[in-house]
Amino acid sequence: MIRPGRFADCRSFFCGNRGWNLSILNTSSLKEDVMRHNRSRVDVCDASAARRLKAACLALAFLFVGASAVFAQDIDDDGYTDVQELNPYILCPPVTGRMITSPIYSRSPLIQRSIALSGAAIAVPNGVPNRFLNVPDWTIECWINPATATQTGTLIEHTVTATGRDNFVLGLANGIPYVAFDNIAGTIRYTAGGNPLWDVPIPANKWTHLAGVFDPANDTLELFVNGVSYRAQWTPATFDPIGRCAVGAGVARLGVGVSGFIDEVRIWTAARTEDQIAGGKDLFGAGVLDVVPDGADLVAYFPFDDGGFTAEDYINRLDWAYDLTPVTFTTNRFVNVSGDLDVDGDEIPDWWEDMFFAGNADPDLDTDGDGLTNIQEYELGTNPKAQDTDNDGLRDGNEDNDGDGLPNSREITLGTDPLDPDTDDDGLSDKQEVDQNLDPTDSIHPYVMRYIHNDGNGWISVPAYVEGEDDNGSRFDLDAWTVEAVVRLDEVPTSDVVLVRRTAEPGYVTFEIGVGSNMLPYARFESDLGEEYKVEGFVHIETNEWVFLGGKYGAAAREDHGQLAVFQNGTRAVRDTTDILPALGPQQGDVIIASNLVGDIDEVRIWQTAIADEEIRLRMWKSLMFGTDIAEMGALDLNGEGRMTRLNTADPGILATWTIEAWVKSTTPGVVIAREAQRADDDEILYNYNLGISPGGVPYALFDVNDYLYVFDPAPHHSAYWRWGTAILSGGTVVTDGEWHHLAFSFDGNLALLFVDGVAEATFTLANSTGATYSWHLLPDETFEKFYYAVPAHIRATAAGNLVVGEGLNGLIDEARIFNVARSQQAIQDSMYTKAPAAGLVSYFDFDDVELIDDIRVPDALNKTSRGLAGVMAEGATLTSDMGDNAPLQISPLEVIAPKMAAYLPFDDGRWTNRVGSASTVEDILYAGELGYSGGLMPSTANIDYALYSSTNVFYPGNPYAGNEGALRYPASFFIPYDMPWRIDADADDMPDIYEQYYWFDPNRSESPDNRDIMSLADFDGDGLKNLHEYYSGTDPTFHDSDGDGMDDGDEDSDGDGVPNRDEQALGLHAGRIDTDDDGFTDEEEALV
Repeated sequence: MIRPGRFADCRSFFCGNRGWNLSILNTSSLKEDVMRHNRSRVDVCDASAARRLKAACLALAFLFVGASAVFAQDIDDDGYTDVQELNPYILCPPVTGRMITSPIYSRSPLIQRSIALSGAAIAVPNGVPNRFLNVPDWTIECWINPATATQTGTLIEHTVTATGRDNFVLGLANGIPYVAFDNIAGTIRYTAGGNPLWDVPIPANKWTHLAGVFDPANDTLELFVNGVSYRAQWTPATFDPIGRCAVGAGVARLGVGVSGFIDEVRIWTAARTEDQIAGGKDLFGAGVLDVVPDGADLVAYFPFDDGGFTAEDYINRLDWAYDLTPVTFTTNRFVNVSGDLDVDGDEIPDWWEDMFFAGNADPDLDTDGDGLTNIQEYELGTNPKAQDTDNDGLRDGNEDNDGDGLPNSREITLGTDPLDPDTDDDGLSDKQEVDQNLDPTDSIHPYVMRYIHNDGNGWISVPAYVEGEDDNGSRFDLDAWTVEAVVRLDEVPTSDVVLVRRTAEPGYVTFEIGVGSNMLPYARFESDLGEEYKVEGFVHIETNEWVFLGGKYGAAAREDHGQLAVFQNGTRAVRDTTDILPALGPQQGDVIIASNLVGDIDEVRIWQTAIADEEIRLRMWKSLMFGTDIAEMGALDLNGEGRMTRLNTADPGILATWTIEAWVKSTTPGVVIAREAQRADDDEILYNYNLGISPGGVPYALFDVNDYLYVFDPAPHHSAYWRWGTAILSGGTVVTDGEWHHLAFSFDGNLALLFVDGVAEATFTLANSTGATYSWHLLPDETFEKFYYAVPAHIRATAAGNLVVGEGLNGLIDEARIFNVARSQQAIQDSMYTKAPAAGLVSYFDFDDVELIDDIRVPDALNKTSRGLAGVMAEGATLTSDMGDNAPLQISPLEVIAPKMAAYLPFDDGRWTNRVGSASTVEDILYAGELGYSGGLMPSTANIDYALYSSTNVFYPGNPYAGNEGALRYPASFFIPYDMPWRIDADADDMPDIYEQYYWFDPNRSESPDNRDIMSLADFDGDGLKNLHEYYSGTDPTFHDSDGDGMDDGDEDSDGDGVPNRDEQALGLHAGRIDTDDDGFTDEEEALV
């Protein structure tokens, strides 16, 4: 039955004078379906018929013109009138956030909600026929956010009216969840939950997913908390022999006696598995509605995203007989489930396809030729069958929905959000960044050094729980930690300044660092019994000066005891806390930063482990944004005699096909990576594969193969010999020059290739033995002339042996990788400068764990965390202790250290001050672009906000010559803030990080062998000025004529001292200073002398 009074007369729709041309909708075959259904009020059970009906109803909406009273009609009861959804330009501006939404689907527009629970029961209609009449096995689930941790009541229940016995119950007892039912006879009540299965209350004011499952076939009753099963199981004899679960006509209710919020209520007439519950709890309709329109065994589903007067049952959409009433919706608290009804899986919801196409639409087709594909039209909320949805004379692709100056079609091409003027929320609009050749999707491009200023009344609130990502807040639930921040106090506080604090239920501190009213820094935590452990520094902090503060708890690597320590500019005070743990468990509230601070804070870091003291000191005045030396990156250090071995292991095993890769920096020949196999008849070692450097300094690749089995003397007295040959490929580039080179050796079973710096330098084909030199282990002589017969073989050396790395080399090896597939040249080139795992990776030595001295981790190919297979150092081989001495990878240091961090807020992302809703956030760079992890500036930016270091002038860089072809918008100069405590040049190439990041250079590396044009002493644009001197002169290193006056930048005189830039460069002068050495004589005067 369709909702009475909401869709009783299709003719009441009013489309207005900007309504669509009816030719865009095919209504002729659908009109009778609607009228027939409207007259008979029969249920539509067939899914395809239901979709056809919905499309027909929508189509007829465009056929009739009604009176102005239609403005009050709201068919789907989502809080928006049908006119607002169908034709929002009658009521400008649009009120739904999209240009067009569906009037018959209450999740369009999607505004996620939950409903409030007050303790009063909310009845769940049984429906016709009664869907709860006979439910012998079941699953019931919901998300609950209780007002307190001591709630007692039922969340979902069905009680049989005739007997008063419970068919199913999911509830709370003093905050402790349970699931229960009564047997048919009423003599036994079965319960799962409470002692000993789950005996702690769920946290207040936090979302927790609960589910109950009764599976009589397996004699189990299970409680699930956040997808994890707590099972109670009985033998069949312990169940009532005349029946299991009380069934019959009754009353289903929600929220009896419970206060708080509830979301995503689902009732199933089947027992679901742990995988199904855990995998579906964060998905709309548990994921089943995407593929099964009626939800299969899902008989009641309330996502509470519809709004309006009632809560719609999405198993019986548009039928008020199944709705919940009365309910109180809220948009302030909800569970962020993903997905929608999308039967064909094309990422366009069914409601939108029904609305415009009466069925499936091709997402990649531009149906109306307006420059937008159908899926893009859906994302923008425009009409896929009208080139100009709002009839303003502009095609939809040429519209600028967010008003940032970029057309929709251009934004889609760029990957920016056409509904957001500043996609990366860095303070520059997308248009400004595009005009300046910046990345509008990267909040630190351009890189602008900022910090946070607080007037004492603000604070930063970092969410502990991120719905659908970190539902349990586990990233801050740390039994060992390091917390760091840089702070500058404007005045002496009257009470403790909390720089960073995390609190566990019921209110005990897991970690906290701060500054006391005595101006001494401190670090502290509380145990799970509330006992405080605290250590203070011993040097009073000065006002108006930056100070690095940190605290850590736990035993770091190479430290044999637990400790609580506070760090002040690298100096520590410590307290022994061996065998004491901080309070752990569910988090109470958000992580708080900068509370009670009158002053400034920067570089907040929370680590998931106790960092070694020397690492803290190494990084304390270095931003983690740039510089590979701040990452835990090293290399295998070899002395000409040492090596690393992994003894006779079958993992990764002898390989039939392979790719062997490594970065090498050596001055001598030797083995890079080799896998020993059996020995030949002359007792020489055979190799499954061997990659190295020959005595001539060029790379080689080899493997052993036999061609014949030679048999001597007739049987039974005979002897046999394999004639083993070593196939040797030789490169042409000398690599013993003390520079980094990438070597790779691939074999697909027939074709072998040797690569040097990504280029193939030698090949060999096994089938015809061409392209390589053979070295025979048993040389042909007169003995072979007397053999009885020979058997063709071509068998490679495959016996198990040792893995050897670096034998004979004097230098470094880094990023050694072994694949069980032959990789293409393109694949090798694409990954040689990265750490990204690739298909077929079976062993990976990254040599980055500098905390390990005697062995090396071999990370798992997928997550690089397994320490299961280790190489053993021998004969003086070690790991480098210099973190900066490693392969020239094109990576951010955060890619290396992020797995050890829980949060990183450098406050360099900025904010778009003209935007509502996002103007008060700070980005956690570990989760760049994910707003759920962003912190909030509380209570408002009037109290706490971003600030710029003094002398910074690159916030809005601009160049009056930007219209010149090829020229970027560049700042006239890049001033370095005089009050900034951070290192400004991470790779020490004399070009500041700001400058390198702005011009797409690499602030992490001074050497760039893959692109030498971006090095400081290279001339990228060929104008006679090296990149470093372009920085000095304030010109554009990517374009030869920055100001467009027809003169190359090298011939300009940027500082007006009479000496052209190119000459200043040659003389070692500064092209941006009239008097380079500040001795009172201009550069021109000194040059003439």
